[in-house]
Amino acid sequence: MKAFWSICIGLGLWGLGLAQQLPASVSVLGFTAPDGASQDALTLTTLLPQTLYVVLQRQGVAQVDVQPVSTLPALEAATIGLAQGTQVVIGGSLTPLSGNLVITAYRYQTVEGSTQVVRTAVLTTGSPYDPEVLARKILSQLFPRSLSDLQPQVAAQIVLQPSTLNLPVGGTHKLEALVLSSSGTPIPKAQVMFQSTNPSVVQVDANGQILALSPGQATVEADVLGLSGSSALSARTKINVAAPYLGLRAGYGVIGAGLSGGVEFGVRLTPQSAFTPPDLPQASSSGDVLSIVGSFVGKIISGGNVSLGLEFFQGATALTLTTTQWAGQNYLGTGLIYLPGFSGGNATLGLDFYLGRELFVPSQASLPLELEFQLLFPSVGPQIKLSLMAGLDVFQ
Repeated sequence: MKAFWSICIGLGLWGLGLAQQLPASVSVLGFTAPDGASQDALTLTTLLPQTLYVVLQRQGVAQVDVQPVSTLPALEAATIGLAQGTQVVIGGSLTPLSGNLVITAYRYQTVEGSTQVVRTAVLTTGSPYDPEVLARKILSQLFPRSLSDLQPQVAAQIVLQPSTLNLPVGGTHKLEALVLSSSGTPIPKAQVMFQSTNPSVVQVDANGQILALSPGQATVEADVLGLSGSSALSARTKINVAAPYLGLRAGYGVIGAGLSGGVEFGVRLTPQSAFTPPDLPQASSSGDVLSIVGSFVGKIISGGNVSLGLEFFQGATALTLTTTQWAGQNYLGTGLIYLPGFSGGNATLGLDFYLGRELFVPSQASLPLELEFQLLFPSVGPQIKLSLMAGLDVFQ
């Protein structure tokens, strides 16, 4: 029985200790956002202080108020609030960055007669924003519940895995970031911000999830936020995105006003140069013009955007030269088609367009579905050909 009452008393004192973490009075300043911020971010500058007010009241803080937005610097506004008898003042800012929103909140208190920032909270979030979830995360950082949280953690190193990554167009991968202290132990609650140096090639979200959008190269940088010693810490992953170098197609096509149809087959080859297209030389004289043009054409052809193809339909063979624009798993191709003997043995030229989507993108192959439109110009008059194709794309 004595042991039972000892446990009850211990739990009661522990709960009391947690309740005493929050001050008796808190004043919340209006949050700020830079000019040009999105409407959602501007709305959050108003909603977030009000939500902090509600959450603090639910946590038992006796006196809570929200100050109107002021033109004064945050430190001066906090000094005025503390001079009026408030124990703690909370303020902060919202900063859009790489499609995400970085929220920084400060806990101001009077220390030895002057106003000081005694605690900082840093969050990175994406739209849509949940004000209550954000408010709770901010308060959990500004008012830690354990002694280990009170001790400042010094970040000494950030490790980002993998350091290099090859992805097919439309492929995804999750980067893993590990922040280490000076003693070499992981810091589990470290806040890491990811950003891509080339968003048109690689897109990355706040959690390090990568989406390969188009062929090319990009670097994803990871920075540590909100920890002592983290201002100079960063890690990088170099990402190479490749288009399929070999495509096989099979489907059904129809041509002409009578919609004469038949089975169609195709092969598409996309030259690439191991993800590293050569840099253009700098022109030093007029004699370098040909080398620059040749290098430029070679870079385009080897960059994964130009394809050479063969198509077989109703006994005719066609040659195609197309360029492809990628947007993740979706792609659009435009180019030329040449038929050596299509109408009465005469050579025929035409325009080739196709719209497709990679339905399944593992690491080495994918299953595309494609709609092709061709406008042909034989001697008997223009003809239109439509094809619905499926097949297999192979990546390096």
